[in-house]
Amino acid sequence: MIAIPVKTDKEDTAVSTLFGKAKYFALIDNNKINIVKNEQSGGKAVVKWLKNQNVDTLITSHIGERPFTLLSDLNIKTYFAGDKRVEL
Repeated sequence: MIAIPVKTDKEDTAVSTLFGKAKYFALIDNNKINIVKNEQSGGKAVVKWLKNQNVDTLITSHIGERPFTLLSDLNIKTYFAGDKRVEL
């Protein structure tokens, strides 16, 4: 499953520049998009939540060193979405 932090709960939303404080995450599985509210507080909690959601890939524009390391330790691949506005 792929996770992407996004700004709104609409399918045409943009990738959020936040990770741990992103308001929503798009969870993509078998080409089906499910946007869920982020109720976690901080990067470490989000990483653990993503792992519990069976996420194996993250696409993000920004992430701190600690959450990135934890993602790596949990074998969740992390990809950079870029600096420009990218819509889902």
